[in-house]
Amino acid sequence: MVILTETEPIVADITYGPRTVPLFFALSRRRGPWGIQRIHCLPEPPSWKAWLRALIPPWLMGIHYADFAICAGREAERHPLIGPQTEIRRTVAPDVRRLQEVTPTPPHPQPYAVFLDEGIDVPHPDYVRLQYAPPNKYEYLTQLKQLLHAIEQELGVRMVIAMHPCRPAGLGSVWWSCVPATETPNLVAHAALVVAHSSTSVSFAVLLGKPVRILIPDCLKGRPEEANAKAMRAALAQGDYVRRYLDAT
Repeated sequence: MVILTETEPIVADITYGPRTVPLFFALSRRRGPWGIQRIHCLPEPPSWKAWLRALIPPWLMGIHYADFAICAGREAERHPLIGPQTEIRRTVAPDVRRLQEVTPTPPHPQPYAVFLDEGIDVPHPDYVRLQYAPPNKYEYLTQLKQLLHAIEQELGVRMVIAMHPCRPAGLGSVWWSCVPATETPNLVAHAALVVAHSSTSVSFAVLLGKPVRILIPDCLKGRPEEANAKAMRAALAQGDYVRRYLDAT
């Protein structure tokens, strides 16, 4: 437990929504400054929750705007708790720093594509928190295998899986080469193509100028994963992804 005085600044790194309104209300009652941190934003699909947050200003619930906001990318500055007097402190997204710290490895002699695993079919911490039920594991893996194999045939490359950290067993252990998530930046650096649903690691592909293909298996249609993937696809097609989601400028 950390005990803070009434005047020490606090940074809230949680989502603003119905469940967290009491926390932000309490922060607004403190004498000290408080702020929010938005350093890993992703393209958001339209939703009734986002519409409701935009429609109801926080001051109607007794919450004043944040005193400061730590933001990576211009889209991070679009937030209900950021008001006219909020001080914007710009930084870069964690993936930018991670890429800068990577020790380069020599390119592989054979061309390959990389699939950015999201752990959709396992108890992903984000999905558990949002109370999303995972898709049918057999359907998802079967359809994903078919889509990835079609890419291999189309481009004449082998597929490599960049595992998600939450996956206990390798998705590619039976089908393809499987690489730990810690190696994702180097894996993307030498890939001919990056394939994903809506993984945050798409940032590496954008920063390195790699082509990205967004996949939506049929079993994900009508689910939140489809909406997230479509939002990612639209953001990549719009361009200027680095300035909007990653950069400090």
